[in-house]
Amino acid sequence: MNRDCPGRILLRDGLDEGGDEFRCPECERPVYPFMYNKRRHQELRSRVRPDGVLAFLREELETIGDFRQMADGVFRVETDSGEVLICVVELCRDSRYLSRDHARMHPTIFVATDSRNLTERLLPEPWLIRVSVADLVAGDADLRDLLEEALDQGRPSALIHASVPVYNKVVPVFVHEAPVTTSRRPFMVEFTPERLTIENIVVATVRADMRLQAFGILWKRFLEDLSAGHPPDDFRVTSLSDLANIIDDGSREDAMDELNVRRAINRLQQELMEGIRKELGLPIGREDVIQNLRADDGRRRRRSGYRINPHTVLPRAASSPA
Repeated sequence: MNRDCPGRILLRDGLDEGGDEFRCPECERPVYPFMYNKRRHQELRSRVRPDGVLAFLREELETIGDFRQMADGVFRVETDSGEVLICVVELCRDSRYLSRDHARMHPTIFVATDSRNLTERLLPEPWLIRVSVADLVAGDADLRDLLEEALDQGRPSALIHASVPVYNKVVPVFVHEAPVTTSRRPFMVEFTPERLTIENIVVATVRADMRLQAFGILWKRFLEDLSAGHPPDDFRVTSLSDLANIIDDGSREDAMDELNVRRAINRLQQELMEGIRKELGLPIGREDVIQNLRADDGRRRRRSGYRINPHTVLPRAASSPA
């Protein structure tokens, strides 16, 4: 008996419990789920349906503006600011829309039904705007924001003269370009339980409630990691479930779940980004203050979650409101 074994045992039809055929795949111990009335759970397996992906995108685009389907897996969206193409890379059959030259001339958002294709098969150029269907469905990315980003970005500069596909179903072409040095601007952040201030601009007050509560949890852990002298990549992330559990201490009257917390953080990210751009005209990204890190982001993280960005945030002592 090994009570610490994390193995999961599949109860396949046709196996003989009396013949010790139900065994743990990790430690090989026999298990008797029916004889001892063990707790059993149904397993749900899912797959991505191409027609479901296209239906989901159509519903999203209907709330944004006029659109039309240009080819298999390709939509053109018309907004007040211009036109943007939405290209589902796995479903697109027209190589023209997967050309880098075409993407350079026409603002395009590349959508992947398989998240792995974003890093393994999509051309690794920073100016390409990419997103997975999972992030759109989960609310981790917003299609309207990506459309605005595509229009604001304009045409990329400093490209070598070579026509290569943006997405390759085997292995993408390796394109070597001269390194471009970029500097990430730090932002001075001041936080109290009543307000959040960035570069002397108040972006949230006590009326925000859940937004400030979530930010306060992340801020406390940020200061702890900073005080401990951790390198930026080792600053902790806090999962949505942990945030929800800390915020909901049992005294709240309204319902609390992970979706509410995610929406609150997304709204706060959008508000602070728009506030700094409007008031100060400074270039600030959506995750320059609050990062959303995932377990498969290449940093060997064990779980996904949020944190204050240790690369671009400078804490400032709280002052009394004017």
